[in-house]
Amino acid sequence: MVIPLQEVTSAGDGSAPSLDVAVQPTSAGSTLVVVVAIRTEVVPIATLADSAGNVWMKALDGPDGLSSSSGRFEIWYATNAAPITTLTLTARDPRVIAASFTEWDAVAPSLTVLAANALPADRSTTPSTGPVTTTAPALVIAVTAVPGAAVPTLETPGFTAFSPFQGSGLSGSAAFAVVPAGTYDVGWTLPQIEDWTAGIVGFRLN
Repeated sequence: MVIPLQEVTSAGDGSAPSLDVAVQPTSAGSTLVVVVAIRTEVVPIATLADSAGNVWMKALDGPDGLSSSSGRFEIWYATNAAPITTLTLTARDPRVIAASFTEWDAVAPSLTVLAANALPADRSTTPSTGPVTTTAPALVIAVTAVPGAAVPTLETPGFTAFSPFQGSGLSGSAAFAVVPAGTYDVGWTLPQIEDWTAGIVGFRLN
């Protein structure tokens, strides 16, 4: 059974452009995944660095939000990683940043991303990633980011929710499933209409 070796959430208050995340020491050779939510319309994470100097790649860059108070997301990963204890996410200027860090030992170290998709930002009570098609067995990770404190409720059978990651005026929710080759679309519900962005990535398994 493929499950995360560890899961850590962290969030800042928007007074600084960076967020430091402390994690339990990771194992050599693991794949590390960071799902990020940012309270912004267009400002991305400029850099992601860790205590071992691993090379981080962006699996999916979320769409621009509908306003400056929207929630925007990104998904980053590092394969065959040297052990770490901390990582730092840095934006171009002070922003509320929240992050979900997970460690995995079953993700392929090369040709890692099978597929990714994100719908344009929208405003409703039903965030959705849109479909992604994997051509091999995969670890699929989905995320939605919304302004405010409401935690989106996962509605897609077969997916497991991570712990919510929330900052001031920002709520991020992510979920995962280990699946055979196929097409997948993940959705959530909100208690009221909100701006949202959502996306999905399929990572190749060993």
